[in-house]
Amino acid sequence: MSKSKKNSVLIIDDERSNIIELTEILCTDYEIFLERDSRETIQTAEMLLPDVILLDIIMPYMDGYEVIEALKSSEKTRDIPVIFITGLDSNNAEEKGFALGAADYVSKPFHSSIVKGRVKSQIKILERLRQQELMTKISHYYYTGSDYIFTDTLRMVGEFMDIAQVLLYRFEDDDTSLVCQSEWIDPELNLETRIGSKLELKEMMSTVINSLLASNEGDLCLHSNDPAFKEAMKPYRKNFHNYITTPIFVKGKISAILDFSREDDGRNWEESEINLAVLVAGVFSWIFERSAMERQYSIVENTSQLVLYITADAVVEYANRAVVTVTGYSESEIIKSGLAVIINDKALSELKEIYIPKAINGENVQYELEIKHKDGEKRILLISIAQADNNYFGIIAGDLTDIRKAL
Repeated sequence: MSKSKKNSVLIIDDERSNIIELTEILCTDYEIFLERDSRETIQTAEMLLPDVILLDIIMPYMDGYEVIEALKSSEKTRDIPVIFITGLDSNNAEEKGFALGAADYVSKPFHSSIVKGRVKSQIKILERLRQQELMTKISHYYYTGSDYIFTDTLRMVGEFMDIAQVLLYRFEDDDTSLVCQSEWIDPELNLETRIGSKLELKEMMSTVINSLLASNEGDLCLHSNDPAFKEAMKPYRKNFHNYITTPIFVKGKISAILDFSREDDGRNWEESEINLAVLVAGVFSWIFERSAMERQYSIVENTSQLVLYITADAVVEYANRAVVTVTGYSESEIIKSGLAVIINDKALSELKEIYIPKAINGENVQYELEIKHKDGEKRILLISIAQADNNYFGIIAGDLTDIRKAL
């Protein structure tokens, strides 16, 4: 996913006035594509692969229901969220749209804030899905014991974020200098390798990095969005002055750092980019701690993402703190009683009979799942599943409940 480009929206509508109005509402924030002939929808969508589709229900030749059925039947377009455009004063139209796979709807006449809000919500969900897909791939490298886990992970993250380089530095024994152990550098930049280069920690840098240990606010990272910090660190930067630096902890102590850099294009880092950088650092901490992990220091244990390990029969072997927080059940209750305490029989059967077999076959598994909190409240999770080995599977889940409630 390229962050240097705007997210895109494809508007499918035969009415010129609707197209003009929607374009005016969305063009500042998104790249807009247009299609007025519903018969050309699939070809256009497969060629452009927009992030979101706005689809009118009432159109000649093919109505919106026929179009969305075709979109959901195409392997290339089935996962693109579709927002129905409707002027119909009927709940049946909305229900039929949702049944066919629509993600949301907007009503005519258009209200700018509603249109923007609903498109933005779908983009946020899409970003979470893409990030979870990335984390699933990274987890796969970890579980399979790839000799190139660091190199491949840095490459995947760098390409995903569309940045210039990602460097992994590890502390030497004296704890006063860092050495570059692994790297990914955009090959188009033709930069010299940083492998083996040493970064001596100046007093100011040491103070700032160590202050992260005592900080209880915000994410555990430093970034160039802060003009004062960016200026102070400028003398220590070799090629790039736009960066996110995240610490990697082992047993509660910083043992390495990840440095994400991009060329100066005048933009601040987005919150989603910072969150992803922190999440990747958490995975690296997990990897570094695997031989002697102390649970109270594990960033995986403290991440906001729900993490579970289950068997092929969906028996729970491990659940992190986020699972406890979101479900209301203790880890021991989840392990003893199983997933049946938070999901219904149908969802449990689908997990065993559909999604776990897909993971075994190496397919990319992501889907939404409704769970029930211990107090009866329903919550919606975005699930990713990856096979850990022949007997175990890792589940990473994000809580979408607040986003769904805002729609």
